[in-house]
Amino acid sequence: MIRVLICEDDFRVANVHESLVGQFASFECVGKATNVQTMMDQINEQDIDLILLDLYLPDGLGVEQIMNVKAAAPNVDIIVITASDERDHVQQAIRYGVYDYIIKSHSFERLEQSLANYVSYFNLMNRFAPFDQEHIDQLLGRSLKPESNAFHDLPKGIDGMTLQHVHQLLKAMAEGITAEEMGEKLGASRTTARRYLEYLIQLERAVAMPVYGVVGRPERKYFSR
Repeated sequence: MIRVLICEDDFRVANVHESLVGQFASFECVGKATNVQTMMDQINEQDIDLILLDLYLPDGLGVEQIMNVKAAAPNVDIIVITASDERDHVQQAIRYGVYDYIIKSHSFERLEQSLANYVSYFNLMNRFAPFDQEHIDQLLGRSLKPESNAFHDLPKGIDGMTLQHVHQLLKAMAEGITAEEMGEKLGASRTTARRYLEYLIQLERAVAMPVYGVVGRPERKYFSR
């Protein structure tokens, strides 16, 4: 389970973020903080994997918060969700190693995409087997090796690493899989899983067929082509 801390002083925004986190089976929201002091207390009191961090909190402004978090808990990942589009903030946040930086005007759909991508990143990062160069390239968001089955020119809302993972899972499921089942395997919502599965159909990498369940209602199942 990926343990998430939400750091946001607007309780309405924090509740929206908590609701979105709750749609993913792989995430557990372990706390919310409305200021830097509470955030640091929670980081020191419990294990946190991921922080959703607003840069503008009542007792702390700017990217200094990122430095404080990293100093206290170097292994914590951070997704910045902020109103700041200032160049210095963006540049410094990236240099300090945040996983993602989301401007609030684009936050809901963009955060859903980021969380889905993070599940794949977290699972790969915490694998027990040794890393090969391909795994390292995926973690760093680089693809230096051209592959015949690679996905290119992806639309907004589709992440290449997640799409590749969905495709691999689908190929391994000879009996087919529903969007809900795929979401459980990804640790993502059914809506997110369906978006990737439907995109594979557009690419002619998958097909979908209605399958009747025990109550007689048709269920859409996806199969690899």
